[in-house]
Amino acid sequence: MQRFFIILVVIFSLLSGGEAGARTKTTRPKPKAEKAAKTDFSANLSAVDTCLDSLIVSGYDKTAGASKESFFITNHTPDTIQGICVEIKYFTLDRGMLHSRSENLATLLPPGETRRLDIPSWDRQNVFYYFKNTASGKAKGKTPYIVKMRIAKAWSSANHSQSDNTLTIKK
Repeated sequence: MQRFFIILVVIFSLLSGGEAGARTKTTRPKPKAEKAAKTDFSANLSAVDTCLDSLIVSGYDKTAGASKESFFITNHTPDTIQGICVEIKYFTLDRGMLHSRSENLATLLPPGETRRLDIPSWDRQNVFYYFKNTASGKAKGKTPYIVKMRIAKAWSSANHSQSDNTLTIKK
């Protein structure tokens, strides 16, 4: 019987690769989160020298509780726009400033076309709503705000010099 037990142990150790009792780690390490790269258009694109008044901002929207803001850009320049820098300022109805920020946005915008752009909302606590969105039941008890947007720069693949200008939101 003892001989049978020894043979059984030898067979088991041969079948298990000779490492009886050794554990194999089967869990994989968690992937490292990649840091979001800031969009830098200046590396391979040139700023558009045409008047930025030819880029029209319209249709801003953010409902109460939304995690994104959206707006439209219409390109009336002769260039295909590949990126824009938008400066956005948020105000209370009595013109007190709430927040301001700049966003570099990559977009392919051919001449004469319009694109909707979405950006993450500045209102992460969902306590504000855009003053034109009062129909939503979610707006009750929240503070209305107004927006002023300015396209600070626009980039295309053509060789142009830099141009800055202010745009107003079309009502």
